[in-house]
Amino acid sequence: MSDLRKSAYPARPMAEAMPARPALVLPNALPEADAAALLAFAIASEAMFGDALTLSTHLHLHAGRHRSAKTLAQHEVHRDLMARIALRHGDALRARFGDRIVTAAVEESELAASGDGDWFGPHRDDGAAPVAHRTFTIVVYLHRFPCRFAGGELTLHGFQDAARQRFGPVQTIAPRHNVAAIFPSNTLHEILPVALPTACFADRRFALTSWI
Repeated sequence: MSDLRKSAYPARPMAEAMPARPALVLPNALPEADAAALLAFAIASEAMFGDALTLSTHLHLHAGRHRSAKTLAQHEVHRDLMARIALRHGDALRARFGDRIVTAAVEESELAASGDGDWFGPHRDDGAAPVAHRTFTIVVYLHRFPCRFAGGELTLHGFQDAARQRFGPVQTIAPRHNVAAIFPSNTLHEILPVALPTACFADRRFALTSWI
């Protein structure tokens, strides 16, 4: 996967209409053994993580301008992620997003490890040509117990009234272990700053984000 494909992108200038609650939130998204294995993999891969990159509207890669975190691109290991979630939550997925979401393969994914002060400004996941094909974003959160960090909530933005006059935050999701948030990739969203009193990598807020 190229650097452009694995990067995230800043927001488009114009907001689009979104449902009142754009994301479907699924507790116990994966079998617990699978969630534990993903967390163990993330922690064991500390040396492979690098600074998160974002892409400007001029297709220049930047570190730290729109986002602060450590990331690791994974585009093969987790291709069956959606299939595993669909086995447990197929009815809820179909009711909310239709049949395609339970049959489409994950095309790319990224592990993020967020420590003290890390954040991600408002953006869309299909906001530049290299990723304009993205339709759905699937995020699975992972962390050790007890959870050492605070913050890091996913906040989604949309129109707050039927007349589409007021635009702002409409849904906030706490990053609890083995909870998945699934939403259209054109949803404007951000990650609020993380507070973590330790420097231990294993105590970070981990998130596996995949796109179809």
